[in-house]
Amino acid sequence: MEPARLPPAARGGHALGRRHDRVGGGHRGRGGLRAVYRGEARAARVFAERHGRARPARDPGSLDPPRLGRDGSLPRPQSAPKASAVDRDSARSGRGGRHELDRPQPPRGRRPLAVSGGRAAPRGPAGHARTGVLARRRSGAAAPVTRVGAGLSTAPSAAGAARQAAAEAGAALRGADADLAFLFLSPAHWEEADDAVEAVESQLAPRHLVGCVAEGVVGRNRELEEGPGVAVWAGSLPGADIRSFHAATIETDEGVGIVGFPSFEDAALVTLLVDPFTFPAAPLIAKLNEDFPGLPLVGGVAAGGGRPGTQVLVHDGELHEEGAVGAVVSGVPVRTVVSQGCAPIGRDAVITRAEDNVVFELAGEPALERLREEVTALPPEEQRLAAEGLLAGLVIDENVPEYGRGDFLVRGLIGADEGTGAIALGEHVRVGQTLRFHIRDARSADEDLRESLAAALAGDRPAGALLFTCNGRGSQMFAEPDHDARVVTEALGSSGLAGFFCAGEIGPVGGRTFLHGFTATMAVFLDA
Repeated sequence: MEPARLPPAARGGHALGRRHDRVGGGHRGRGGLRAVYRGEARAARVFAERHGRARPARDPGSLDPPRLGRDGSLPRPQSAPKASAVDRDSARSGRGGRHELDRPQPPRGRRPLAVSGGRAAPRGPAGHARTGVLARRRSGAAAPVTRVGAGLSTAPSAAGAARQAAAEAGAALRGADADLAFLFLSPAHWEEADDAVEAVESQLAPRHLVGCVAEGVVGRNRELEEGPGVAVWAGSLPGADIRSFHAATIETDEGVGIVGFPSFEDAALVTLLVDPFTFPAAPLIAKLNEDFPGLPLVGGVAAGGGRPGTQVLVHDGELHEEGAVGAVVSGVPVRTVVSQGCAPIGRDAVITRAEDNVVFELAGEPALERLREEVTALPPEEQRLAAEGLLAGLVIDENVPEYGRGDFLVRGLIGADEGTGAIALGEHVRVGQTLRFHIRDARSADEDLRESLAAALAGDRPAGALLFTCNGRGSQMFAEPDHDARVVTEALGSSGLAGFFCAGEIGPVGGRTFLHGFTATMAVFLDA
């Protein structure tokens, strides 16, 4: 069976097959190339028109709010800059140099299961059934409870840091099995990601392991925005059905498609970690909203070292340089939380004339005129914040009786036209949709995070959480260090928190999932 043709930005990916030589580079490693096959391509879900190209998932400029002029004017509308094509060689470069798909390997599915003592036990890297904590389930003990632990290390070596962070995370499980683990690496460790994976698997023996390289990592109540860092999250989730995955883009007769997603049936949570240079997150999210309304999808865009070819995505025993990884979790209670860090100002207004992302009229008057009315009526301090960056909040679900912070999708204003009185937003709008202007600063971001957590967790007992926070937050937004990590762990009453700084955050608003900016999204696991 011949391999399917992939777009230049979506080819490659090397697997962590422990007993194989790495292709290319001339040194022994633990990897070999994995090809996507036509048998898989037939099951691909098409989410972009033919000849579409994988692009960085978010253009940060399109979400940045404009500054008002002294006369209250906004800049004229500008078209978003085009994303450049990904260099195919740099996107496929790794520790061992450039990898070529000149020797397609046989199709690989999930790891085979071996029957041990009448029960199925996942096989280890060499094909042997694992034993120990992974293969044994205790009997006669008290009713199982959800346990979550997290660890963070700044040790200089990837293996040492991962081992230390994994041990810290595992201690919170109190001897229970790690059903699901996440590994987040700073760019300083991307070339040694295989060593980090091996250390976590040796320390925790998780049933499933998912991870990535990100600009910065979060563990417990600390945030590391620079320098070497490894964060590990581990959960013992009794009764959970977990399906981890690696998804990749391929070219089909109908357009660009994806392969690798498992079933989303009965999902309590879907996590998604995306490489922005090889996997177009925004079209995928739009397609998932269409096909799976209400899907509890949370995650982030992991930019690795900030350029193509500096990403490693972890899926169980495999490493991939491209695509997206994640896990579908069902059978356990999970809450999704989205904090966009904004405060609403002024009054709600219905869009009465619009086209695409341009609003011509709000409540029957020119949109720009209405904007100036709202800003002029603000107290001086809020006028100052509006001048630094004004945003628009769009109600997604018009059926709620009263709109609160969590009901608005916040997007930047990207321009205005004095002649027509129109304003342009970083999102498509529709006539009849409710709009309210917002401002963002450290105080509003702090209040919104605390209120969002309180509303989501009312009456529940959280065990731990995954946090995907914007790289524009942290020290870029708050005067004190570790802000989001401290606020979340305080709200949880638990140190079981890990995550990373994102170049785009994924989370639901009003029953639909969006790609956000300047946002913190979370998956909170509850103690059932």
